[in-house]
Amino acid sequence: MKEGIAYLTILLVSSFVFFLLITSWLETGEPAIVFVLIILAVDKIMDKNKWLIEGYLKRYNRDKSVEKGNI
Repeated sequence: MKEGIAYLTILLVSSFVFFLLITSWLETGEPAIVFVLIILAVDKIMDKNKWLIEGYLKRYNRDKSVEKGNI
């Protein structure tokens, strides 16, 4: 469950950042198509780079243990 939420969070944030960069650079007239294509591209990138999700989960778990005082 946590891995799925981490995957979705990273996917949406990175897609939004790439969307802003590409639409400002290319000045496209069809932003909806560009966003869908960016989501597909980021999904492929994340499939190849599992360390993004693992790093996000490690940081999340570390922050939770600091809040509980386990460190």
